[in-house]
Amino acid sequence: MIMPLQSVMQRNSDGTFKRERTEWSLSNFDDGYVDNRGRFRVWSPNHPRSYKKGYILRSIVAYEAYHGMMVLPEMDIHHMDKNRLNDSEENLIMMSHGKHTNLHNVNNEAHVRRICKTCEKVFTIERWRLKDSSRGQFCSHDCFHKFTRNKPRPKMAEITKMNWQNPDMHKKRVEGLKKSWLRRKGVVQ
Repeated sequence: MIMPLQSVMQRNSDGTFKRERTEWSLSNFDDGYVDNRGRFRVWSPNHPRSYKKGYILRSIVAYEAYHGMMVLPEMDIHHMDKNRLNDSEENLIMMSHGKHTNLHNVNNEAHVRRICKTCEKVFTIERWRLKDSSRGQFCSHDCFHKFTRNKPRPKMAEITKMNWQNPDMHKKRVEGLKKSWLRRKGVVQ
């Protein structure tokens, strides 16, 4: 005898079917969903690293199941083939968050290596930040300010003297001034 569908599955008050969730294990490996960043999440509400709704990255619980040890919060699981959906035992490696970030960013073409103009230290910077003229030349704000403060700058009196001694500069200044002011000073009639 075939049981009607309604008796097998429970309905919510709005008419949708309730989903019978079972906690993740290696036997129900593909029971979960792929999030908007392309990572597979599974339901494991009792896990210390699970989010509010009880979901956690499958790579974390798979690594723990394969190796029989907890993945600490400061550790990440790296996929060797860079496929986030391939959580096989030989594809997963545990590493610190900093090393994992460096591993993904160093090989990325979005970063460029530069030498600081002030301290000559080698540093990396994101390529998109090079649009700003002062970035990409200094490793820190301190080096930028040391470089700009140590630059010899002429005093205002020297600048004025140089401008008025140069005939071309004098002519440009005179042309730029209002004619009424020039008439009052007797330069133009």
